[in-house]
Amino acid sequence: MLRIFIASSIERFPGLIPLIEDLEVIKGSRPVKTRELHLTFSFLGEISEADLREIQNRFLELRCDKYLLKLSGLGSFPTTGRSRVLFISVEQNREIMENWRKIAKLTGNTVLPERKMIPHITVCRFGIPFDTGSLVKKYKNIGFTQQIRKISIFRSVLSKHGPEYDEICALQLK
Repeated sequence: MLRIFIASSIERFPGLIPLIEDLEVIKGSRPVKTRELHLTFSFLGEISEADLREIQNRFLELRCDKYLLKLSGLGSFPTTGRSRVLFISVEQNREIMENWRKIAKLTGNTVLPERKMIPHITVCRFGIPFDTGSLVKKYKNIGFTQQIRKISIFRSVLSKHGPEYDEICALQLK
């Protein structure tokens, strides 16, 4: 079985390294390695190689639009006071949401009606709930804009040092 997700990788940007350095000193934090940052469109979980081949074939036939990724400020799940995940907010736009809908239809992964799709870039996970309020305030002006030209299928391999991602294939965006 392979652990698979569909996402766009993002480049490093100014302001990211100081944030990661601040996160590394927090007990129980697991900052995402900067080369592993991405905007997830669909997490498929554990699937067979046969299912992966079928999804890959249909994925490469999709026609998705390139999009402008605008990052601005930090947020957290489930709440600032008891966070398990710290993320950089992504400004929703038509292209992101349309690409997400196409990929959700392809994979069968849809957000439940009671949950809202919240595009974001995960930067840290916390082993125990953590109050991220001071970080959110300190990095309120963190931001970056990048043109995204591909969406990829990735394999995620978990290890004691965190996940490692291998790109399986990429869809060039029009």
